[in-house]
Amino acid sequence: ARSQRERIWHSDIPQINPLANSWQKIQDLKIENLFDQ
Repeated sequence: ARSQRERIWHSDIPQINPLANSWQKIQDLKIENLFDQ
């Protein structure tokens, strides 16, 4: 799931809206932190 999602965000979105890509990366970090706890 992660590889598919990252492939989408890293291929299509940055060309359309780089800020959206950055926001998604931040959300991924938050989710990873929740799982780490």
